[in-house]
Amino acid sequence: HSQSPEGFLAGCHGIVVVMPRGPKSAKGLLLSSVRSKDPVIFLEPKSLYRAAIEDVPDAEYEIPLGKAEILHEGTDVTL
Repeated sequence: HSQSPEGFLAGCHGIVVVMPRGPKSAKGLLLSSVRSKDPVIFLEPKSLYRAAIEDVPDAEYEIPLGKAEILHEGTDVTL
């Protein structure tokens, strides 16, 4: 996957790498990225442009950078 810079960028010290999973997280992460004091690289997967359909709130909200979103919590594996 030489055309995908995610792995390289994630290993670079001093920068925050952000990749949303959908439109709702994209808005919150983008606002957090713009307001962050640290340098942030915001990656947009092309699949989000046409495949993702979500209702995005009009109000401003932030999703904390550096904290994973837990979708399903388990005893052996957490997604």
